[in-house]
Amino acid sequence: MVELRRIDTLDRSSMTTKEACRILSSRKKYLVKVEDNMHLVNDFTNVLIKKYADVSPELVEVYVLNRL
Repeated sequence: MVELRRIDTLDRSSMTTKEACRILSSRKKYLVKVEDNMHLVNDFTNVLIKKYADVSPELVEVYVLNRL
């Protein structure tokens, strides 16, 4: 089971400025982070099933991007 997290709990210390800007300007609903890979998506389950079916759930982080 994957836990949905709030975007303000994301550890940005190892993130580049380019990655942070990409996340903040995205219109997507979710950020999926698996180890060093990040995906901005509207349907996180589809990405998890297609790309990360054999990855341990402890390595998967899904953040909700709140857009006002």
